[in-house]
Amino acid sequence: MLAPFSVDFDATGSVDPAGSMLTFNWVFSDGSTMTAGAKVSHIFGAPGVYPVALNARNALGNSSTAAVTITVVTSDAPAFTADGVVDAASFASGISPGSIASLFGVRLSTITGVAAAQSFPLPLQLQGTSVRVNGTPAPLLAVANVAGSEQINFQVPFEIAAPGDAQIVVSSGGRDSVPVDVPVLPAKPAVFVIAGLGPAIVHGSTGALVTASNPALPGEVVVVYCTGLGPVAPVVPTGSAAPTTALSRLILPFTGTVGGKDAVLDFAGLAPTFAGLYQVNLEIPSGLTGTSVPLVMQANGSRSVPVPVPIAP
Repeated sequence: MLAPFSVDFDATGSVDPAGSMLTFNWVFSDGSTMTAGAKVSHIFGAPGVYPVALNARNALGNSSTAAVTITVVTSDAPAFTADGVVDAASFASGISPGSIASLFGVRLSTITGVAAAQSFPLPLQLQGTSVRVNGTPAPLLAVANVAGSEQINFQVPFEIAAPGDAQIVVSSGGRDSVPVDVPVLPAKPAVFVIAGLGPAIVHGSTGALVTASNPALPGEVVVVYCTGLGPVAPVVPTGSAAPTTALSRLILPFTGTVGGKDAVLDFAGLAPTFAGLYQVNLEIPSGLTGTSVPLVMQANGSRSVPVPVPIAP
């Protein structure tokens, strides 16, 4: 018996409109291959999630099996995959309670352009589009359809349990997507990046962006804007702006390094006047070498994607 074959679509998160053609590709360990096609509407009678057991035998008599899941949706309903649900800062897959997330897919809204929330608390619906996480409506920051790329930015409810999986459903125009399970971590730190400028890190004394022409200095306090750092105290209701008084600080263990050196933390918690946005005030360590060094944050054992920090020589 040879190793299981592979298929040419995501076995756990594919979304296929009814009537489409699926192609299954078998690859045997002896180097032989086999291809077969099947029309979704000929296999499944209605939209839904279907477990499928696939079996194949090649000309040499070698057999392989695989278990996959196929999700079938109606052609006018919203559709997305688990890989299309990411943190809104580094765009890595997965979410965490209280964080800002981005969802990419098709038929997510009926708009052209961008519809953004205008006030706090954040709305639970924008232009007829809404998102539910384990049945709980998620506050929306924006819904966009620009040049054919569709996106929803939302705040993950603080109430969602972690670790585990959360079931996400998008509704648009009165139609619901097929529920999609997305992994949830207690914390999933990620630093925001400003397109064309670099990471969202500012000088603590002036608020000016840290750039190659305006680098950070050893011993200076900088402010890092990020998301996904986990629960805070005092609690701030999901969708509400964090207050400017009684600052909400992190509960889970948190560290930050700059150029591989531990940074002294002056504050880590929710950024006042925003929802789902965190800030970390840290001191740039001395003795760093180079003009650009990586900043990494770690919350509850989960590490952020490194971002470069310009440092004065």
